[in-house]
Amino acid sequence: MKSLNGQAHLTGDAEFGLEVLKNGTLVEERPLQGQAVFTCGRSPTADLLLEHPSASRLHAVLQFKAGSNEVFLYDCGSTHGTFLNRNRLKARVHAPIRVGDTIRFGQSSRMYVLTGPAELMPQEGLSKQQQKQLKLLEAAQRCKDADELKARAQMEAALASSAAGGASWGMSLDDEEEDEGGPAKEVNWRSYVDKHSSNLTDRQTKLLDKIRKREYKIKNLEAECSKIAAKEKTEGGLTQGQASTLVRNERALDALREELEELEEELTDCITDSIKGKQAAKDSKDASAAKQKRKRQRDSDDEYADASDSGDEFYDRTVAAGGAARGPKKKAGAAAKAKEKAPQQVESAETLYAKSAAADTADPTAGAAAAAGDGVDSLDAFMEDVTERMELDQVRREKMELDQVRREKMELDQTAGSAG
Repeated sequence: MKSLNGQAHLTGDAEFGLEVLKNGTLVEERPLQGQAVFTCGRSPTADLLLEHPSASRLHAVLQFKAGSNEVFLYDCGSTHGTFLNRNRLKARVHAPIRVGDTIRFGQSSRMYVLTGPAELMPQEGLSKQQQKQLKLLEAAQRCKDADELKARAQMEAALASSAAGGASWGMSLDDEEEDEGGPAKEVNWRSYVDKHSSNLTDRQTKLLDKIRKREYKIKNLEAECSKIAAKEKTEGGLTQGQASTLVRNERALDALREELEELEEELTDCITDSIKGKQAAKDSKDASAAKQKRKRQRDSDDEYADASDSGDEFYDRTVAAGGAARGPKKKAGAAAKAKEKAPQQVESAETLYAKSAAADTADPTAGAAAAAGDGVDSLDAFMEDVTERMELDQVRREKMELDQVRREKMELDQTAGSAG
């Protein structure tokens, strides 16, 4: 048999064949020996006769490479296509096939499996590209785990050093100042969320929901990849569809892990800003409390100074005469405090009228003269006189208001009498 370029070639030493399956049942075995090209189609002259109406007269060609065991499938531009491992081939393109691959022509339900030596079957497991991607993913995961362990160790060491306390010999203050000026320590958002789950802000809650969704998707994709890997071990290999699904899942996992990392960084920054804000508010509150405390301390110091000055007068005999003058002032102050504490009585018309009569008959200068006669300080006497005058003015105003009320009452009574 001649090949497509008109030269006769024989296959290599390997023995190839085709197993014809229909609905999962083996119906025929066709050897592929003695020639380099095998035609497939509805034409009576075809090497592999296809009886399905969707097959073309010259549908496809199986061709062996001279001097080797490589096999190629060539679609001759068929109407309904040729499928290799459920993937449609491009027309007029040589596609390599291996032992164990399945072929389907057009819309026919029959499957053709290429048989041959076991050593020509593809290696079990992932392809080289998939193995390379898997190694990259494992290396990235190891780096991430190492970073997390390092950050956790640094956090634990910082907590241990702060809890230990002890003598700092003046170094702790400098360290605090450097920490304030330098970058803030990294926050573990998972531990923060566990402790403050009920105090999260709206933004933090939204970011946490997004992270949970990404983690759930990653977990499902990893479980699906594990199932495909287990199926590969039990069945001795993967189909083209399973391999493509595995690659697609790995790409999706890479994208999800990148999104998850960005979301975790954003949540960590948000939590760090929140902690800084709370700390700033606490520092401001502490500073205000310390300021108020210092103010109260100064006031108490002033009171103590005044008390000490008055106490020194006990040893100064030159102020004996002045002490007699301060006695009535202290009594007046005590009387004023007692007056303030006494409950106020409601004024009636009779009490107001009595006060008015007493004010008319009172002598304004009597209080000052009496105070001068008793030896009271002139300033105290003046203040008492002013207070009495203010009280008299108040009594006069109340008397005028009372007279106004009486007049209005009389007018109302007259109006009522005339109406009656």
